Amino acid sequence: MTRRRAGNFVLRGWLIGCLAWSATGCSLLYPFDLPDATDATVEADADDGEAETGPVCGDGVVTAPEVCDTALAPESCTTACGSRGSWSCAADCRTRDCEAPVDESCNGADDDCDGSTDEGYACAAGLPVACTSPCGVPGTTTCTVTCEMPPPWECRTDAELCNGCDDNRDGRTDEGCACATEWTVEQPLAPGPGSMQYLSIAPDGTGAAVGVTGRNLRFDGTRWSLAESSVSLALRGVRALSADFAVAAGQNGTVARWDGASWRLDVEASAISTAALFAVGGTAEDDLWVVGNGGTALRRDASGWRMVPTGTTRHLYAVWASGPSNAYVAGTGGVVLRWNGTAWSSISPPWLTVELEAVWARTAASPVYVGGTDGTIARYNPSGGTWEDMTSGTGTLETIYGIWGADDDDVWAVGGFTGGTVLHFDGTTWSEDTTVPSIDPQGYLAVGGTASDNVFVLARNGGILHWDGRSWRPMEDVATISLVSVWGSSPQDVHAMGTATDRAGTTSTAILRYDGTDWAFPESFWRPGTAGRGGWSGSPSALYIVNGTSSVEVYDGSSWSTRTPPFVGIELLGVGGLAAGDVFLSGGQTSGEFFPVLYQLTASGEWMPLVVRPELPGEDLLAVHALSANDVLAVGTGGTIVRRAPGEDFMDQMASGTTETLRGVWMASATEAFAVGDNGTLLHWDGTAWTSMTSPADPWNGLRLNAVWGSSATNVFVVGEFSTLLRYDGSSWSPVPVEVLSDLTGIWGSSANNVFAIADDRSGKILHRCGASW
Repeated sequence: MTRRRAGNFVLRGWLIGCLAWSATGCSLLYPFDLPDATDATVEADADDGEAETGPVCGDGVVTAPEVCDTALAPESCTTACGSRGSWSCAADCRTRDCEAPVDESCNGADDDCDGSTDEGYACAAGLPVACTSPCGVPGTTTCTVTCEMPPPWECRTDAELCNGCDDNRDGRTDEGCACATEWTVEQPLAPGPGSMQYLSIAPDGTGAAVGVTGRNLRFDGTRWSLAESSVSLALRGVRALSADFAVAAGQNGTVARWDGASWRLDVEASAISTAALFAVGGTAEDDLWVVGNGGTALRRDASGWRMVPTGTTRHLYAVWASGPSNAYVAGTGGVVLRWNGTAWSSISPPWLTVELEAVWARTAASPVYVGGTDGTIARYNPSGGTWEDMTSGTGTLETIYGIWGADDDDVWAVGGFTGGTVLHFDGTTWSEDTTVPSIDPQGYLAVGGTASDNVFVLARNGGILHWDGRSWRPMEDVATISLVSVWGSSPQDVHAMGTATDRAGTTSTAILRYDGTDWAFPESFWRPGTAGRGGWSGSPSALYIVNGTSSVEVYDGSSWSTRTPPFVGIELLGVGGLAAGDVFLSGGQTSGEFFPVLYQLTASGEWMPLVVRPELPGEDLLAVHALSANDVLAVGTGGTIVRRAPGEDFMDQMASGTTETLRGVWMASATEAFAVGDNGTLLHWDGTAWTSMTSPADPWNGLRLNAVWGSSATNVFVVGEFSTLLRYDGSSWSPVPVEVLSDLTGIWGSSANNVFAIADDRSGKILHRCGASW
């Protein structure tokens, strides 16, 4: 409803009123009729159509229906994300919003409601943040109240790694690591020569390998790993049927079963005999054979285990079965027996008298192959009952220990004792595969597989090779090679390198990598046709390998390439570098006057020759170490030591006091350096002269010392022949005992608490010592 205000006259009302009521005193000078009480009442009830005036927005007063006023100072409020904001009044004062602040504060909260906390600062106050420990391990820490990153030593991981650091920040270093208490063998999984005895590959592609040390391996279809086992006695034979079932047999009548999680003693079978058991065969859990000494044969069917008479007292070394009514065994004196479902009978030909170690057939109707001493291989035709001697076609005198094939025209036989052999039968003739890397001087004990491109061979020292249909390659975790060099760029980036040469004389290089937890053997780190001599890396994406040629192989983190200095007639034998990117390569000339050579590959990719003065014809530089781009030391044949000192342009010869070949060098500072070499040579540089640290009474006198490394001038290690490992404490050298019966060829550490040494025994041993208690 509208109302007229008192005294609100229009001109029309004034004229009429003045004319009509002039007698009442209407004046032209003051033509407005002042309202009286009656006028107010009448006008209050009148309706002339004019609207009522509401509250004024921006007058500093909040009058309903206003909820705010734009002239008033904003009040604080709580935003939808929980931060402290301020009310923003709409232009009509009828609505308002709680607006977040524009700037983020360091308080551990999302002040501006953008989904991020404390952006603009190094981290969010009081919240977990990713970090990297002093050892380079990714971990977590807590952001400071001032939104700053804590120092690196406060970075912690969920678990402790074996790297010489207190990763989980509990005040202890490498707790739970075997290397924290002693030098331990961390690679390969097999402990060494004679350790593994047999392998079996199941139809599903998984497998098992057993040995005489109670250290058994399991294959999951991709990698080999140590298998949990409560059986400590030696196992000699194994048959794997699936990922969850395998049977092994060995010492003192021991029979063990794999259940997918661990090896456990089969109490029923192990109680039958105390004879040494050598082989296991069968097709199912209720169709198994175990054979051994004195003609022993154990049978498992649906009713359980029992002893079955074989009619012989000869030792039985091999067994194969295609089903409950068809099996073969072979053993000493050329004995071969056949099982027909009821009894064993002899099928040996009179001319077969050697010791037989292997028996295999593809199916019940397929030819049966047996192998043994002096390269013996014979084939039995079950349909005609006839034998064929195939020995002359093998061309070897090695004992044949294993036979397996993917088809009748794709059969493998392996053996050894005097170098080893791998033979292949193409359906017509046997031939030796000379491309197999020779990783064991005593050869091979077993062969198995699932297809023509998936074949496995077990070496006597525990190494396992794989054939992919094109080439052979040592397998990850069980690579057994002659290790020649070890180096790294951090506790999580350690490399060990070795070589293997096939029967044709071709050498290949294998490079293993340690990530702080496990050793791995990436596929691209098998380098056929190369002979690695030394390596160095500045990071996981900057790896350099020299192999005695004129080129250096470079790995950038994803692929390999070759870099060649613009100089002819050289061979590169040693490599070292700096984290800044400079790499130094040492070697010699292969023609001309045979001067030693030294090159610097700068971070920018430029090759720079470092001129040796005098030229020293006939000498090679075998090792190089640098403190900086202007302080480089190299050693080599004939007692050669050359140094580029700060401020100098040339590599000047230094008086070493020896003519022995020097093989390793390490500098702690410009006034502290060590060099080692042949005949027990161990030299020390004190900033003025090189002096010998070996006396005739020292146990390493006369031995070849291969490498030297230290964490400081008072903590230096040297390795050499016959398990030699020495440690210098700043005043004297002392031998360090290790359980290795072979030469140690390299040593490197990331710190005083994390050191690696390698062995050249063809079993690829890598020793590791960590922790802070030694």
